Amino acid sequence: MNRLTGLQRVFDPRILTHRTIAIIGVASGALSLALGGELIDAFWSGIAAGLAWALARELHPDNNLAALAAGVIAGVFQALVGGVGLGVCYLLIVYLRIIVRTTGKTPTTFDLMLNLVVVLFVSNTLPGFLASLGVALALFLSPILPSPSPKSHRMWAAAYAALALTSLAFSSSPEAPDPSGATWLLFSISMLLSIGLFPATRPTSVGDMDGEPLDGGRLRLGRIELIALLAVVTISTLGAGVVPAAPAFAAVVATGAFGIREFVSS
Repeated sequence: MNRLTGLQRVFDPRILTHRTIAIIGVASGALSLALGGELIDAFWSGIAAGLAWALARELHPDNNLAALAAGVIAGVFQALVGGVGLGVCYLLIVYLRIIVRTTGKTPTTFDLMLNLVVVLFVSNTLPGFLASLGVALALFLSPILPSPSPKSHRMWAAAYAALALTSLAFSSSPEAPDPSGATWLLFSISMLLSIGLFPATRPTSVGDMDGEPLDGGRLRLGRIELIALLAVVTISTLGAGVVPAAPAFAAVVATGAFGIREFVSS
């Protein structure tokens, strides 16, 4: 499988933190049921916890506790509010893996073709469209970053952007619900704590597939661009875009808080 994809990160139940996030996901589902949700709501609460955990691992590769905290936040938010966007969060994970390169590898042709299909189906909403543009931007920038990707990835970036724009233009987006107080609270806290992700850092983690140390410049760029993208999603949708991207906001809250703690203690 590793020869087929350069973006996959394996879930290994033998690892304690991986087992822990599974427990958090189940607990999130149980909370949803306790609050009167149905089984499908419980399922999505568990998925939201897992998505936030995956996103936080890209934002702060050295801190497993921050990733688990993100899972808790997202699971609780999903149980209370609902509306997680699987496609949107998936593309945000892809964006971070291209920029930060936590796998240690560049996207393969299989990755690029697969995610092109995802872009087609996800870009019918404004949050999905913006997440698709984020992936396109990552593909465009990666060839000029340390350990550059092939320059041909810029052609893929143009294809992603064009397909996303076409999908948005020819689709009728569903009406988004008005953002709740919990939505604005999540957004406000994430933007406040995001300052903990701005300082330069030297990650000690290594790429999953190549064993090489991660690049601090790539990590910082990925953090800053994700925060900017989430702000644009929120502003352009008048707050409604926070809900489908809630796991990403939860990841920023948790990793930002731990980032501030580490900066103060250093």
